[in-house]
Amino acid sequence: MKNSISYHLAKAIADIAIFLEFTNEKLLDQDTSIEAMEQLAMELQLMEDDDRRSFGLLLKKLSAEYKDSRKAQFVENLPESLGLE
Repeated sequence: MKNSISYHLAKAIADIAIFLEFTNEKLLDQDTSIEAMEQLAMELQLMEDDDRRSFGLLLKKLSAEYKDSRKAQFVENLPESLGLE
Protein backbone atom coordinates (compact mmCIF):
# COMPACT_ATOMS: atom_id res chain seq x y z
CA MET A 1 0.00 0.00 0.00
CA LYS A 2 2.82 2.44 0.80
CA ASN A 3 3.93 2.61 -2.83
CA SER A 4 0.52 3.29 -4.34
CA ILE A 5 -0.50 6.69 -5.64
CA SER A 6 -3.59 6.53 -3.40
CA TYR A 7 -1.42 6.14 -0.32
CA HIS A 8 0.79 9.09 -1.24
CA LEU A 9 -2.18 11.33 -2.07
CA ALA A 10 -3.95 10.42 1.17
CA LYS A 11 -0.74 11.04 3.15
CA ALA A 12 -0.24 14.42 1.47
CA ILE A 13 -3.83 15.46 2.21
CA ALA A 14 -3.54 14.26 5.82
CA ASP A 15 -0.27 16.16 6.27
CA ILE A 16 -1.77 19.36 4.84
CA ALA A 17 -4.79 18.99 7.12
CA ILE A 18 -2.47 18.47 10.11
CA PHE A 19 -0.52 21.58 9.14
CA LEU A 20 -3.72 23.63 8.89
CA GLU A 21 -5.04 22.30 12.20
CA PHE A 22 -1.93 22.36 14.36
CA THR A 23 0.11 25.32 13.11
CA ASN A 24 0.33 28.10 15.67
CA GLU A 25 -1.97 31.00 14.82
CA LYS A 26 1.01 33.35 15.03
CA LEU A 27 2.38 31.57 11.97
CA LEU A 28 -0.89 30.89 10.13
CA ASP A 29 -4.02 33.01 10.33
CA GLN A 30 -6.84 30.93 11.83
CA ASP A 31 -9.43 32.20 9.31
CA THR A 32 -7.13 31.29 6.44
CA SER A 33 -6.66 27.82 7.91
CA ILE A 34 -10.40 27.29 8.24
CA GLU A 35 -11.03 28.49 4.68
CA ALA A 36 -8.39 26.10 3.35
CA MET A 37 -9.90 23.16 5.26
CA GLU A 38 -13.37 24.04 3.96
CA GLN A 39 -12.06 24.19 0.39
CA LEU A 40 -10.33 20.84 0.85
CA ALA A 41 -13.53 19.31 2.23
CA MET A 42 -15.67 20.70 -0.60
CA GLU A 43 -13.35 19.28 -3.25
CA LEU A 44 -13.12 15.85 -1.62
CA GLN A 45 -16.90 15.69 -1.19
CA LEU A 46 -17.23 15.79 -4.99
CA MET A 47 -15.84 12.25 -5.23
CA GLU A 48 -18.19 9.38 -5.99
CA ASP A 49 -19.65 7.69 -2.89
CA ASP A 50 -17.48 4.56 -3.23
CA ASP A 51 -14.35 6.68 -3.69
CA ARG A 52 -15.18 8.78 -0.62
CA ARG A 53 -15.66 5.63 1.46
CA SER A 54 -12.41 4.11 0.18
CA PHE A 55 -10.51 7.32 0.82
CA GLY A 56 -11.98 7.55 4.32
CA LEU A 57 -10.89 4.00 5.11
CA LEU A 58 -7.42 4.74 3.77
CA LEU A 59 -7.14 7.78 6.07
CA LYS A 60 -8.22 5.69 9.05
CA LYS A 61 -5.55 3.09 8.27
CA LEU A 62 -2.98 5.81 7.68
CA SER A 63 -3.69 7.35 11.09
CA ALA A 64 -1.80 4.49 12.76
CA GLU A 65 1.43 5.72 11.15
CA TYR A 66 1.45 8.98 13.11
CA LYS A 67 3.51 8.78 16.31
CA ASP A 68 1.88 11.82 17.94
CA SER A 69 -1.42 10.54 19.39
CA ARG A 70 -3.18 13.89 18.83
CA LYS A 71 -2.27 13.83 15.15
CA ALA A 72 -3.16 10.15 14.82
CA GLN A 73 -6.58 10.81 16.34
CA PHE A 74 -7.05 13.86 14.11
CA VAL A 75 -6.30 11.83 10.95
CA GLU A 76 -8.55 8.98 12.12
CA ASN A 77 -11.41 11.47 12.51
CA LEU A 78 -10.59 13.35 9.31
CA PRO A 79 -13.09 11.50 7.07
CA GLU A 80 -15.94 12.59 9.33
CA SER A 81 -14.55 16.11 9.76
CA LEU A 82 -14.31 16.53 6.00
CA GLY A 83 -17.85 15.23 5.46
CA LEU A 84 -16.75 12.08 3.67
CA GLU A 85 -18.80 9.66 5.79
